[in-house]
Amino acid sequence: PTIHVGDTIQFTATGTYCNGSTQNISTSVTWMSGNTSVATISATGNATGLAVGTTPITAKLGNITSPAQTLTVVKAPPTQILVTVIIKPETLNLHSKGVFTAFIRLPKGFNVADIDLATVQCEGADAIKGMVSDNTLTVKFERQSLVNVSTGDKVSLTVTGKLKNGTPFTGSDTVRIIDNGNKK
Repeated sequence: PTIHVGDTIQFTATGTYCNGSTQNISTSVTWMSGNTSVATISATGNATGLAVGTTPITAKLGNITSPAQTLTVVKAPPTQILVTVIIKPETLNLHSKGVFTAFIRLPKGFNVADIDLATVQCEGADAIKGMVSDNTLTVKFERQSLVNVSTGDKVSLTVTGKLKNGTPFTGSDTVRIIDNGNKK
């Protein structure tokens, strides 16, 4: 299997007797990654802390070693990616109809085409349209869908979402928010 660094993996041991019957091994088994013991267990158990790379895993019971099985350990995805966000226009009227735009850029090593557009939001407003160009995701939001946004010259609007693999991202930009709904 392939696991992430820090994942817990479960090892299970079975043994076959000379007469062909198979059952779980009830004595202690040492699971080995190369020459390093990764777990000592009775029948089943867990091991964590393997390093990045591919390693053969074997079981030893006394002088008997099982055939090796390959285990691939990869880096865990970050818990949250910080993205660059630019919001246009730089002044938003809360009572104006229409859309505003967020330009989202992921850090090096990530591809904006991997963003799940259905998860993208800006302060409660769902993305209504998105387009990828030059490693930037351009997303449109309805102004009237913003939730609990206050007026001011320097208001931070946060864009959140997830990549298709479930990794969350977040980024903010500062804009001017006005409310001209009561003026004639």
